[in-house]
Amino acid sequence: MQRTFQFEEDLPSLPVPTLQHTLTRYLESVKPHVSLAEFERTTNIVKEFGNGIGKTLHENLLKKASTEKNWLENWWENTAYLSARGSKPFGGANVAYAILDMNVWPPKKGTQVERCALILWNVLKYWQSIHEETLPVESSRDKSNISMHQYRSIFSSSVVPGIEKDTITRHLKTEKEGNCPDHIIVLRKGHFYRFTATDDDGNILSAPELQRQLQYIKNTCENTPTIPSVGILTALDRTLWAQARTHLCKLNPHNISILNDIESSLLIISLEEISADTRQAVCEQSLFGNGHGRWFDKCYTLISFENGSFGANFDHSVMDGICVVNHVSHTTEQIISQDGIWKGSTNVRELPDPQELKFTMDDYITKTISKADEQYRNEADNVELTVKVTPFDRGVLKSKQIHPDAFMQLALHYTYYKMYNRPAPTYETATTRKFYHGRTETVRTCTMEAIQWYKAMLDDNIKVSISVFIGQFMQLNQY
Repeated sequence: MQRTFQFEEDLPSLPVPTLQHTLTRYLESVKPHVSLAEFERTTNIVKEFGNGIGKTLHENLLKKASTEKNWLENWWENTAYLSARGSKPFGGANVAYAILDMNVWPPKKGTQVERCALILWNVLKYWQSIHEETLPVESSRDKSNISMHQYRSIFSSSVVPGIEKDTITRHLKTEKEGNCPDHIIVLRKGHFYRFTATDDDGNILSAPELQRQLQYIKNTCENTPTIPSVGILTALDRTLWAQARTHLCKLNPHNISILNDIESSLLIISLEEISADTRQAVCEQSLFGNGHGRWFDKCYTLISFENGSFGANFDHSVMDGICVVNHVSHTTEQIISQDGIWKGSTNVRELPDPQELKFTMDDYITKTISKADEQYRNEADNVELTVKVTPFDRGVLKSKQIHPDAFMQLALHYTYYKMYNRPAPTYETATTRKFYHGRTETVRTCTMEAIQWYKAMLDDNIKVSISVFIGQFMQLNQY
């Protein structure tokens, strides 16, 4: 039987494109956005670069690539994510998902804990498949194995703030590598709780047992006031959060222990006090919420709303979206196959109560929390989120031999041009997972062909035969 990570070391090194190829692609990406005179000037600058210092820089890059299986990996993490100093939730590093269609589990009062336990059990089974390396190895369209390395970061990983640059902590180990964390952190009304998700033999607790632990936390908080949470500090600009974290650690060694528990935990569960009745509300609250029920440095936060709807917040610094999509889709499929009901034993063994984790705080931390809360509310109020569901799905597009991604990219370009009368500089991710530790690269979907297409769509005076029109679209479809 194949093991999840067994082919990683056999994957080819990330290649370095030729200098000429890179320069040509750069000019192609610039052309749609500049005048003829600007493009001519840019072309001359690029030629000068290619004949001069560009050669030296390219040779240095080749030397680096000759000693590293993925020459881009550290640069990508450090520059694209860890060196950024802005707020995580508002700087693009955190993404949110709605879990389960509301047709599967319509919002219903009194279902929060029971449903959360079933979702958590399925999430833990996914973690187990990674730990035991039974998660199937994914492959590309040509059936080649692709990198599974990012799956090491879904669970038990966190970003730790630094004054100038953050770091990533990954605590997951495979069964062959040894023991790894098996505890969960639960946030409720600003309070932090910890409990172990496995029994003494390492088996995952049943859904009723997980429900018992979650219900204990909810009951314990029932008559306690909501308090300002240290978690809101993770929404600060990174340097400010690093300073506050250092201060927390100096206040009391117990704070260090709590931080270690949070950062090494399998995941965080936020037991929300509010309900989310629509997909729009689930997405908005999962992306932001009020900030006190989050630890934005944590890779994975499962968000459980009072009325039994669910979302999740992921820190995308440590892995790319497709891994999260695969995990969320798998969990959804499992819940549907189970009819949304636990069908195993309802026996609940005697379990130790979840432990509350209480930070030692002083006036500086209290004031910093207030500052973070104010900043958070101001920035959250400046974000507009709209969720639209098309009356057709990708199956319809594929039946017309139209790639869903090409359709969406052209729809975005068409709309932007219609609104602003100029092309949109566009970034889209492309996978490099066919290579060792591969993550993503950049695709520039705004091309001259795209411009010709949407101009023809918008201008009745442009006469294009239907065959040419379809030809332009199909060319974009293959880009």
